[in-house]
Amino acid sequence: RVNLEPAVLPVSTVVQEMIHFCFAMPVLFLMILLAGGSVYLSWLWQIPLLIALQLAMLLPAGLILALVNAFVRDVEYIVGIVLSLVFFLTPVVYPIDLVPEAYRGWFAWSPPAILISAWRGVLIEGRMELATIGHCAIIAAGLIALACVAYRRMAFRLGELL
Repeated sequence: RVNLEPAVLPVSTVVQEMIHFCFAMPVLFLMILLAGGSVYLSWLWQIPLLIALQLAMLLPAGLILALVNAFVRDVEYIVGIVLSLVFFLTPVVYPIDLVPEAYRGWFAWSPPAILISAWRGVLIEGRMELATIGHCAIIAAGLIALACVAYRRMAFRLGELL
């Protein structure tokens, strides 16, 4: 028997997907160049910062969902449905300007919308707003705190559930 910390499994999954994301970035850069976009020198610090912020937001979210899934097995299926819904509700393939003014407030604290707007600003315009970094950092800090509390309270029961 190997004594394995339960948090290793969801953390390794998130890190693995972030590595895939990083390997896909050169393809995205090539597509930007082929579409007539520009390469910005500021990418040298903006892209690693965004990757770190994205990882800081996704690691605790993955840990929380893994903990909940251990207790309620249907969470796995609900997450897939919710992620599909979030994809279409987040301005990924359309700019935020197409969203009616009355509904734009909903996107102000939506983590996926904030990340997408940050990536769009960096990759298309070569700029990153300080407010975006602040929003991401606040959301990441909140998720990390929530994940730490949830893990401390539920980790001792994971062995008997799994």
